[in-house]
Amino acid sequence: MNASDLLRYITWYATQRDMKLTTVRLVKFLYLADLYYARRHGGDTVTGFPWAFVHYGPYCPEVMREIDSLAASGQICRSYLPSKFGKRTTIFFRA
Repeated sequence: MNASDLLRYITWYATQRDMKLTTVRLVKFLYLADLYYARRHGGDTVTGFPWAFVHYGPYCPEVMREIDSLAASGQICRSYLPSKFGKRTTIFFRA
């Protein structure tokens, strides 16, 4: 299993349960999968991504590139919704 497989599975799982999946939540779920795997496999992760911690939690540019690639190829759907609080747009993902 690789990062693309995990992202597709997480997106499918959330869609099946009618969960709102924002970019932040999608990244956090992937990080948690890596963390769980690393605890059981001597620190090795599924993705091999170099995680860093920023204001909203775990992050790495590789994850964002992978999400963009999956959305661009139609393997996951990205929706843009206007925010009720200002001019920002909220991004949601679904299978």
